[in-house]
Amino acid sequence: MLNRTPTRPTGARPNSPADVSTADGPLAPLLVDIRGAAALLSCSARHCEDMHREGRMPAAIRLGGRALRFSVAQLREWVGMGCPDRATWEAKKAADSAKVARPNSNGCSNDTNCGDGAHTG
Repeated sequence: MLNRTPTRPTGARPNSPADVSTADGPLAPLLVDIRGAAALLSCSARHCEDMHREGRMPAAIRLGGRALRFSVAQLREWVGMGCPDRATWEAKKAADSAKVARPNSNGCSNDTNCGDGAHTG
């Protein structure tokens, strides 16, 4: 059950993740703006803007006309890969998604034993 009682500290932006909470606590954001991305990456918003413009980080998602947001999950994965440039990052994502759907030599996409059709883990 969502609790919409404002819990943000003085000076916090409206509609921040602190505005919505569950019984377990505040919800973690799925998407962040440039300032949120910069905070996650421990750099300035200006540096984050430069990296985005120059293709040195994952592309932002456009919400509506002008609102750009970054996926927190993608940023975490990108950092885990060593912060490659956008072209390398997108090529890696494409290769990973192709691996998931590729069947093995028996025509099965499950990586476990397919000898008699029974999958055993």
